[in-house]
Amino acid sequence: MDINNENIDDFLARYLAEETDPDETIEVENWEKLSDENRKVTRQSRALWEGAAGIKPEQQVDTDAAWLKLKNQMNSSTEKAPTPAIESKPLFSKKSNFGQIYKVAASVLFAMGFGYFIYQFTQKSSTEFETFSTAQLATQKVLPDGTKIFLNKNSSISFSKSYFSENREITLTGEAFFDVFHDAKHPFVIHTQGTDVRVLGTSFNVRAYSQDVKVSVKTGKVQFSKKSKKIFLLKDDEAVLIADTDSIVKSVMKDKNFMAYMTQTFNFENTPLSQVVETLSANFDKKIILKNNATANCKLTATFEREKLDKILDLMSESLSLKIEKKSDNSIVIEGNGCGE
Repeated sequence: MDINNENIDDFLARYLAEETDPDETIEVENWEKLSDENRKVTRQSRALWEGAAGIKPEQQVDTDAAWLKLKNQMNSSTEKAPTPAIESKPLFSKKSNFGQIYKVAASVLFAMGFGYFIYQFTQKSSTEFETFSTAQLATQKVLPDGTKIFLNKNSSISFSKSYFSENREITLTGEAFFDVFHDAKHPFVIHTQGTDVRVLGTSFNVRAYSQDVKVSVKTGKVQFSKKSKKIFLLKDDEAVLIADTDSIVKSVMKDKNFMAYMTQTFNFENTPLSQVVETLSANFDKKIILKNNATANCKLTATFEREKLDKILDLMSESLSLKIEKKSDNSIVIEGNGCGE
């Protein structure tokens, strides 16, 4: 089940009670990273939960009444639910039965007024968020602190409008190149697909259309992490989070054209055709297939500036004696006899 505004209180209660399964735990942690307000709600709820763990055993609370009151508050922001009655019923600990803990968590969050829905319905949030998205055209965005972001197509960023005065955190979906304004007091943090990219001032690219997040560094130093996994990248380094194995693999940057969607220039220098095809596929959002492995190691040396894909493929075909075929499913198949060493 995906987390949304209708069920986050349920998830938080179970998460704090350590009753979520591994997938649900990841969902809660990802939701927390989506915005400053989400982090604030989780932080306050956790503090209340930990405080509740220290309540003396002889204290009593009617968890059913508290839970009912919370539900009533969710359904109506203008009506006040009746005050819970006091009766002789023990307060359960964090390791108690899930059903009881679920209610206790709800009653604790309700009692202090920090339940997610109470916060949403009874208080006016002072935090405003700004979202910037692209469709089929890549576009540049300058943030309030001077940081320049070039968003690839079908991508978006969101951040608090006050982020530059308190922290510099944004959420990314898709791909973007960042030229971060240096600020030693306020690290710049990108949250995407459950990972964090943290810098002070540098330039780098983040590709996160899927859970296999890739970070490529042009200048400076970048910290790339997921939970306890953390690595540092320098100029010409890149790293990929492999979602299937939940591992981060670091290497020297192989594809020097990682900024091509921004520069609209491709520079290939004795580059294997397999890598050329991979680069073109990613940048033009086309499925390009090498029909036979014999052509994979053919080397291409060429520069293409502001050329359309069809023109690039025509020039490749002429220089490497390749046959280019467009299929009905919009894919492109490249066939050749191979290249001599």
